[in-house]
Amino acid sequence: MARIILIYGLIAGSVVALVSFGSLALFSDGEIPAGSQWLGYSIMVIALSVIFFAVKGYRDQQLGGVIKFWTALKLGAGISLVAGVAYALGWELYYQTLGGEFMQQYALSYLEQMRADGATAAEVETARQRMADFEKLYSLLPARFGITLVEILPVGLFISLLSAALLRKH
Repeated sequence: MARIILIYGLIAGSVVALVSFGSLALFSDGEIPAGSQWLGYSIMVIALSVIFFAVKGYRDQQLGGVIKFWTALKLGAGISLVAGVAYALGWELYYQTLGGEFMQQYALSYLEQMRADGATAAEVETARQRMADFEKLYSLLPARFGITLVEILPVGLFISLLSAALLRKH
C-alpha cells in the first residue's frame, strides 16, 4: 500500500504544482485575475481524482475486489498527504525562484477588487492592514508551508471519503 500511496501522491501533487504554477507564470504582469482560486481548486480536484483510481485498482488487483471503508480511506488519505507535501514543496520552490512577490501582488489585486466592488475607504484600509499582517506571517517558512498544505488537504480528504464510500465492498 505504501508504494501506491507514494506513486499516486507524487503524481497528483506534481500535476497540481506544475499546472498551478505554470498558470501563475502566465500572469507575470503581476495581476492575479479574479476567480483564479476556482481554477486552482479545479486543478486540485482533477489531479486528486487519481485517489479514486488508486483505491479501485488496489481493491480489484490486490484485494480480490473487496475493500473496507477504512482501508480505502487510509489509502486515499495517504495519497492526499503525499500530494499535499509534494504541492507544498513545489510551491516553496516556485516561491523562492519566481514568486517572491506573490503576496504583494495578491494583496494589490484583492484591494483593487474590493474598490471595484464599492468597498468604503475604511473597509479597504482594514483589509490592507489584515493583508499586511498576513504577509508578515507568510514570510515565515513553517507558516507558509502549513498554509499551502491547508489549501490542498481538505480537497484530497473529501475525495478520499467519497472514493471510500463509493468503492467499499465487504
